[in-house]
Amino acid sequence: MNRNSIVSHYLLSIDQMDAYINDLSDSDIKKVFEPMNCIGWLLGHCSYYNFSIANKIHDKDIPDEAKNYMNGSPHSTPSLDEIKYLWNHSIDVVKDSLSKLDEIDLKDKFTAEFKHGSETEKINLGTDISRLIFHLWNHLGEIAAVRQLLGKTPGNPGYGKWDWRY
Repeated sequence: MNRNSIVSHYLLSIDQMDAYINDLSDSDIKKVFEPMNCIGWLLGHCSYYNFSIANKIHDKDIPDEAKNYMNGSPHSTPSLDEIKYLWNHSIDVVKDSLSKLDEIDLKDKFTAEFKHGSETEKINLGTDISRLIFHLWNHLGEIAAVRQLLGKTPGNPGYGKWDWRY
């Protein structure tokens, strides 16, 4: 099956997140540089959104432990093993859901409503996923900043590494 570009970019975002966390220790992911969140919390937050997209595609359950990382949830410093398990589980679930999408789903399945002034707008799945891609890259930047403060070289493992292909 040919992948839609939105799905391809979502998968690229997930792969980049892995590159940003694969060399971190338990103490690295728990380190807090206020006002930023620690990398562990950010990874839990991105895991929640992976489960959220799978839920919107195929009504997959969002695990309770992922709900600890929703917007507005209190900051925490999860262990490396705990958060990597949650992250990897969210990847498996969202990749399975994304593999079953087609162009019609992206255009015709409405997943959210947003109110702009007095107007309410229905948001389709393709738009919802596109917005999440930007959200993930925002957090990749945040993780890169924390990595730099930790003294990691490279601070941004994705910079200059263009071995991925569409």
